[in-house]
Amino acid sequence: MEGGTRRIVLPRLSPIPLLMPSPSMNAKIPDRSRAALQPLQRQLPKYRILERVGSGQFGTVFCAIERKTGRLVALKELTHRRLSTSQFLRELGFLLTLQHPHIVTCRALENTPTARYLVMDYCEGGTLRNLLQRDRSLTLAEGLDAIRAVLDGLDLAHRRGIVHCDLKPENILLSLSPHGWKPKLSDFGIARRLSELSRAKSANDETADAIGAPAYTAPEGFLGLYAPAADIYSVGVLLFELLFGCRPFGGSPGQLMWAHLNRPLEIATSIPKPLETVVRKALAKLPARRYHSAAEMAEAIARCQGDPTVAQWGDRRLPLSERETEGDPPSSEPTVIVERVGHQQAIFAPSYLVGGEGFLYGAAGDRFCVWNLEGEIDTLKGNRPITGLCPLPGGCAIATGGQLSWFDRDRDLLDVLLDGDRDFRMAADPTGQTLAIVIGGTLNFYSVAALTGSHQPLVPQHQTPLPTQKLPQILALDRRHWLLVWCKSTPEASQTVFQLYSRSAKLLGSFRVPLAFESLWLTGEPDCQDRGAARSLFGGERTLLGLSSHPATAWRLQLMPPQLEILPLCEQPLAAIGVPGGTVVALGEGGDKRLRRRFALGWLDDCGHLHRQCSWELPTATPCERSRVRMAPWGDRGFVLSTPTPSGAELSFFQTRLSNIE
Repeated sequence: MEGGTRRIVLPRLSPIPLLMPSPSMNAKIPDRSRAALQPLQRQLPKYRILERVGSGQFGTVFCAIERKTGRLVALKELTHRRLSTSQFLRELGFLLTLQHPHIVTCRALENTPTARYLVMDYCEGGTLRNLLQRDRSLTLAEGLDAIRAVLDGLDLAHRRGIVHCDLKPENILLSLSPHGWKPKLSDFGIARRLSELSRAKSANDETADAIGAPAYTAPEGFLGLYAPAADIYSVGVLLFELLFGCRPFGGSPGQLMWAHLNRPLEIATSIPKPLETVVRKALAKLPARRYHSAAEMAEAIARCQGDPTVAQWGDRRLPLSERETEGDPPSSEPTVIVERVGHQQAIFAPSYLVGGEGFLYGAAGDRFCVWNLEGEIDTLKGNRPITGLCPLPGGCAIATGGQLSWFDRDRDLLDVLLDGDRDFRMAADPTGQTLAIVIGGTLNFYSVAALTGSHQPLVPQHQTPLPTQKLPQILALDRRHWLLVWCKSTPEASQTVFQLYSRSAKLLGSFRVPLAFESLWLTGEPDCQDRGAARSLFGGERTLLGLSSHPATAWRLQLMPPQLEILPLCEQPLAAIGVPGGTVVALGEGGDKRLRRRFALGWLDDCGHLHRQCSWELPTATPCERSRVRMAPWGDRGFVLSTPTPSGAELSFFQTRLSNIE
């Protein structure tokens, strides 16, 4: 093995405080959103507007970064023409009065010539409506916990003499806590004080008329009568929809009014009697027959959860009206077809596996190997354990402790580019033009052409200090954006911090979630064109698939604006990879931490459903840690799966195709 040595200059820089914004917070919004957001951005210079994330009865909601703190916030627009000053002041007063973990917090107020904006906590889980639209995302126990949380927040409002009047899934936001989703009541725009309702009704005032969404309105609400019992009824509708996947009554507003007033409640699906009792009492036609307070209903649900007949249903997926098997949910024809086209044996199970230009690179310990479809073509053994691989045009970059080496595939040579004693992490963009290296609390960007083709001392094209010396996981999203991820897990708390950087080393945004991910995979098809930046960051095409251990759950994470989604997978994935048209996930049949001989592959659709494509059994296999399964891209539309065997590993080669292409 021949080699040469040259130094890369890595100046020491002072770290910056965690999650503090950099001057690059003024970075431009991607082209897809810039035109529409520019007027608002000029009116609210204290915030970097990311994207519109929703709309309500009185205006639009935007996700933004507060430049001073780097905190993600939601800006709720309340336009002058849609909302009177008195209505605006009413909602603001309610939010400032109601400080509760399950009521959204108002942090500031912003005024512009055309609208007012409530600055509120950003909830990365979206709304309860989003969750309901993703079937089987919650278990029964989780759903009942969510309803109890809504009732806790509602109880405070009622004790303060406030009736929400518009409870529906769209007005319940979801933030993430270490124990799962944390619901928060929002949109008090048409809420009323009990004293206002009493005066309005006695004076025959129009403000006492029926308000709120007809599908969730209590019978007396259609007659202009509102009290805490009306909110209890609305929660009953929420509970019914959560349990069965539909509302108790449907139809036009007129048909809904008649049904709520006259039609008896029908529960088609058989459920435990204690749970049915709660539903029927909450949805009683007469207010006096419902629960007398939100706290009483919450206590009834808690007792219900303790009942053995309900507790044994706790792990069942909602809605309960669907079949309760442990298999995959019924689905339409998958968009991506996965086909196994070949396999071969490897002399070791790679800890690192990457692919590029029709070649496969793997490493374990101090051994490095190169394969093509025909088999192994080169094996090297060094004197340091390999800590990372990065495929580049013409070869592969190899990290061994503090040493960076370059394997030139054509010359079959290994050049040492950096020889130091500090460990580092690296990732290249999809085109292989730029290499990002994190070392010594600094993020550095290098030109790959200069790195591999010059014998002069190299300096980074761009660099920036990082908030910590701890090495992050580094992921290249496209030609212009890199994501750095730090995970921390302690018995007291867990969290993952995400920071997004441009190719010019500018911090574009950062956020954290109260989860520690034991595995993270970048999914979606890499976009090698500059035009892909807006789509990959703001359109949700490039997402992360993650596994958290506490709770043990599979998640999908959209980056900007951050949105988290629990995936209703019956089995946890072992590895995942983005391919044209979607995401392919590898599953192993066996216990929680061990694999048996059977493996399966499936395509993950936009709803989080896994469409099984193929499965096979290894000829010889012993139980092994699931963390040793690896996937790597192969060619234009393929990938390689490495599964351990007693003698090393089996490399299985796959091709994917769209199902609508013959």
